[in-house]
Amino acid sequence: MNGDIELVRFRTETDEPSDNNNSQSEQAVRQQITAGCEDQSFHNKDEATEESHLLSADQSNSNSTQCHSDTTCRMEQLISDTVSSDDETGRKGLCMYLNRKVVWRLRLWMLIALGLLLLAILVLALALILYSVLYVDEDDIFDGKSFVVPLFYSGSLRLVNQNFTEDLLSPTSSQSQALSGLLEQKLSNVYSSSPALGRYFSSAGFYAFRNGSVTAYYWLKFLMPQEHKQLLHYTLSREMVYNVLRQYLYDVEADVDPLHYLDPAAIYMEVGNRTLIND
Repeated sequence: MNGDIELVRFRTETDEPSDNNNSQSEQAVRQQITAGCEDQSFHNKDEATEESHLLSADQSNSNSTQCHSDTTCRMEQLISDTVSSDDETGRKGLCMYLNRKVVWRLRLWMLIALGLLLLAILVLALALILYSVLYVDEDDIFDGKSFVVPLFYSGSLRLVNQNFTEDLLSPTSSQSQALSGLLEQKLSNVYSSSPALGRYFSSAGFYAFRNGSVTAYYWLKFLMPQEHKQLLHYTLSREMVYNVLRQYLYDVEADVDPLHYLDPAAIYMEVGNRTLIND
């Protein structure tokens, strides 16, 4: 009995340390498990927190991106409107600038052209003045004293508006002498003012009048130099002398003196002779 009691005590005593060890082991295991769970929970909590932060950041970034996108759109629209407005204003300003520039250039070219035109006119005027002063026409240089060879033409003229009277038949009558002097002066003016014949013309006269709208008979005297063959063929030819008188009567006579109008179509002219002239 006593031995059984002691055995039980022994077992109890021996089992108690084992149980204590087991209990300590279990407690240690439990603490490790608990720590591990806590670590896992903390880790999961950190991961969840991190994920929530990431989600929040993503959402924030999304919202920020959306906001930024909206702001960008508005800014782009505003910039586009501003640029469009600026472009329109710029185009108008550019057009005005180009117009002013073109007008300025046109005015400049007009001033240049006007200056050149005035310069050309001045140069031309000076050239004409110098030409008139310095130029000497060789045909204007002649010695009238060397013209000694006479040349005569004679013919008849008809005064259309003159009434014939018996006094005109007498060369010594006052009416005959007055009409002769008038017609002589007229013929002298025609030929002395002619550029081609003026230097050679000497005198003119009338020697008779006849009835029939008053027909007047005239003579013309020209003087030529010794060498006059070319003059007889061209300058002092019958055709040249006749045409000078005829052209003058067509151009001037009807307006200048209607009463003593000479009919150009009734002019007659031929080579004359010295016997008609009263020296």
